[in-house]
Amino acid sequence: AAEQGGTALQQQQQQGQQRGRGPQGAGPQVQQVQGHGAHGAQPPLTGMIDELTTPGGDPTKVVGFQAAGMVPQENYRTVEIPDLEVANLPSIAKVLSELHPCHREGVAAQLRESDFLKKLSDTFHMLEDLEDEASLHHVNSIMKALIMLNDPAILETLFHDDAMLDTIGMLEYDASFPEKQNHREILKSQICFKEVVPIERKDILSKIHQTFKISYIKDTILPIVLDDATFGTLSSIILFSNIDILQALSSDPEFMGHLFERMKEAERTSAEWKNLVAFLQEICDHAKHLQLQQRHQLFMNLIKLGLFDAICSILQDEDDSVRLKGMDVMMSTMQHDPSLLRGFLMQQEGDDKDTAGLLRTMIETLLAESESGLQEQMCDVLRMLLDAESLQPSNKERSEFWDVFYQKYFWRVIGVLTEDSCPNTLVLVLDLLCFCVHVHSMWIKYFIMRNKMVDRVAKLMYRKEKVVVLAALRLLRTCLGLKDDFYNTQIINHNAFAPLVDVFLANGERYNMLNSAVLELFEFLKKENLKPLIKYSVEKFWENRLSTIAYSSSFKQLKQMHEQNVNNENVR
Repeated sequence: AAEQGGTALQQQQQQGQQRGRGPQGAGPQVQQVQGHGAHGAQPPLTGMIDELTTPGGDPTKVVGFQAAGMVPQENYRTVEIPDLEVANLPSIAKVLSELHPCHREGVAAQLRESDFLKKLSDTFHMLEDLEDEASLHHVNSIMKALIMLNDPAILETLFHDDAMLDTIGMLEYDASFPEKQNHREILKSQICFKEVVPIERKDILSKIHQTFKISYIKDTILPIVLDDATFGTLSSIILFSNIDILQALSSDPEFMGHLFERMKEAERTSAEWKNLVAFLQEICDHAKHLQLQQRHQLFMNLIKLGLFDAICSILQDEDDSVRLKGMDVMMSTMQHDPSLLRGFLMQQEGDDKDTAGLLRTMIETLLAESESGLQEQMCDVLRMLLDAESLQPSNKERSEFWDVFYQKYFWRVIGVLTEDSCPNTLVLVLDLLCFCVHVHSMWIKYFIMRNKMVDRVAKLMYRKEKVVVLAALRLLRTCLGLKDDFYNTQIINHNAFAPLVDVFLANGERYNMLNSAVLELFEFLKKENLKPLIKYSVEKFWENRLSTIAYSSSFKQLKQMHEQNVNNENVR
């Protein structure tokens, strides 16, 4: 049987070499055990991957690559960890630091079954009392290697409340730094826990402190040392801890009620107000990791307690950092379900109160000049609210919300399209109007005509900021892309191409985005053969203007198409 097993291994080795692989590249092979045929039942094997034995543990029955003489036997010996003594610390650090990845699981099992971690803690305290820095450097290497084992049970022991400070203390004595790092002192004296709302449950408080310390280890102490697998494990531990904390806090109705009561009572200029807003932002940020049903229940409870009223107050704050936190809270609700905010806005608009509502505050935030990114985020929120795909299939909800927006607030949005407005505001409003024209192609027509939007947009092309000129051109191109007679008539009646041609000719032969955008617009007219606009363009701008352009044949072809259209009409 032994000769047959050796022959089989030699045949497999030759087959591996014929495929271009060495004898060691073929991976572990299933071996025959003495006393069993090729088709017999294989007995269960125990031990590590590299030293498979039968349950009896008879050394004469050890099988593997070393039995076949394929690799030296010393490469597959059992990893032995020396006894934890001060004299053995260098050897232990070397063994654990140079551990092959395939041995990690076996070594972790040995450490779990022994009292190695407790002895390591006792040795650390003794060495700190003796101020033996050389040995403490080895303890630091051992602790790093233990974390890199990426074993859940070992990490749970190291991050337990009773062992957390010892774990951080061992990581302070890094030999790569010129002096000891005082992480424990920083955690005790320099980092302050802000409890904006009292938390009665001691287990939740302990969980919060533990999660922060794990984050501190991951992001501050060991950001370079951790490999991808261990980094992912620590991130998962932090994530699930935050979910447990959030679920525990959200299940307490009194806690959430106290939060919103304090927000109503706090002074808008006080540090307490800022801390409360930051805490609300953190709650909504962690809510995205909950299951859908749990997340929906959490947001429904927050809305009942006054979430959107709090957002309205936050957006009216003078501090941009506070307002940005309020925008994050609003975006969290929008990403979950836009209908929650839309329903609140409709209810608030139906109350007919003189106080400024949330929708009015949102419009004012969009139009108020800011360099913090508030306008961009608010533009995204309004797009999500106005998006037809996010609305319920019921036409009633769609028509009611659009009716409120266009009748009460559209004139405010259009009113900013002036020559003295902020360029950033103009670009955002023009992009929002592009979205509305594309999505609400029928609903918006009356308000475009009533507010003379096309004329306002055309005049913006005389602005010196190219980004504004391109945004205005983009809106005209969106209107043309619909191939709707209404927009074509509006462009012709307001002579909207006059500023466009003026800017194009002033740009000269410079090959830039403006040049390309204008050429593409006229190419679209020619391709789709939009006869009214082609006639308008040729009859109004050909003589002494478009006829002078020689570097592009687009306008000559446009004139030829106009003449062809005229001939076809005469033939009819």
